[in-house]
Formats: sequence, C-alpha cells, structure tokens
Amino acid sequence: TLATSADSLDFGLVGCRRAVPHLQRLLGHLETSLKDLEVAVGL
Repeated sequence: TLATSADSLDFGLVGCRRAVPHLQRLLGHLETSLKDLEVAVGL
C-alpha cells in the first residue's frame, strides 16, 4: 500500500504468512532501497 501527503510518502506491506513467509525481510530491503534512492537524487 502506498499513500502520499504533502512531502510524505508512506508504504505499508500486507501479505499471507504462507504465501510470503518472510515479509519483514522485504520491508528491510525496501528501506535500504529508499535510502539508496535518496542518495542518488541528492536528498
């Protein structure tokens, strides 16, 4: 799920434990990727 408000971009992850047993890992990768994106665009 993705939501924006003013200068904020919020992500939410929802998944079935059987279909996506390690959803928490995906959140960690998302956080790392967003930090990399901020560096790439100079934020």
